[in-house]
Amino acid sequence: MHLKSNGSAHQAKPSRIEKELIPAALDDPANPPTSGNEHRQHPRYRYRPSTGLTLLLRHPGGTASRCTVTPQDLSQSGIGLLHTAFVHAGTRCIVSVPCLEGEPRLVAGVVVRCAHLRGQLHEIGVVFDSLIDLGQHIDPNQARVILGEATEWPRFSGKVLYVDASVDACELARFLLAKLGLGLHAATSLAEGLGLLSGNEFRLVAVGIEGTGLDEMAPAGTLRERGYDGPIVACIQVDTPEARKEALAAGFTAVIAKPFDFKSWSNVVRERLSGHFAS
Repeated sequence: MHLKSNGSAHQAKPSRIEKELIPAALDDPANPPTSGNEHRQHPRYRYRPSTGLTLLLRHPGGTASRCTVTPQDLSQSGIGLLHTAFVHAGTRCIVSVPCLEGEPRLVAGVVVRCAHLRGQLHEIGVVFDSLIDLGQHIDPNQARVILGEATEWPRFSGKVLYVDASVDACELARFLLAKLGLGLHAATSLAEGLGLLSGNEFRLVAVGIEGTGLDEMAPAGTLRERGYDGPIVACIQVDTPEARKEALAAGFTAVIAKPFDFKSWSNVVRERLSGHFAS
């Protein structure tokens, strides 16, 4: 997934509605940070709007900033976000949560955790001041593909090689695969990836494909020529039936569309590594 972020929080001139909300919500001392156990009382659902969403922050020093973050999951009581900057726990915030119809809803809350993933990537947990109606934000017809808090996924063992020029895509893949127990070795070029094949046993190799055509699909054949006989996954940016057919015809064993998510990876991993569960 391409992380839609401006890199770090920056000072921004607030809009009229933000000016009204910041004194009432960002500075509200009556809403202290809640514990991790409290904000996990409600099921979390996979939440992937087509665009990043806006996060307004009131930092401990008193300054306000606005940044764009990538949502990961949503519940009645909070939201999980990916961001390329650190945010202190206890920071008051307003999240602009897209609705299925109409304008986004501005929801006040507090940051309860910020976990460093890798590089500049952080996972932020926000607890809302009051419960929201999930029906305004998530299509109930998609319930079968939404992950609840109690969902358990199998754990696998082994390493995955992921080749992609996008550092953001590599870091997100590392984060998602770690949830399945898999370690990821990232390479930003095919040449670098081929170098990693020597001396490493990879259960699966994935390659980021930005375009279409024979040249874009060539890595699968090159990997086979170098002796790799495991699953090879194409992570395609241009998701069309033709691109999927081209990838499979070129030797890829599975296809994931970008921006990818946990469900896409988990499905491919379960299909291709069914015999390699962790003990």
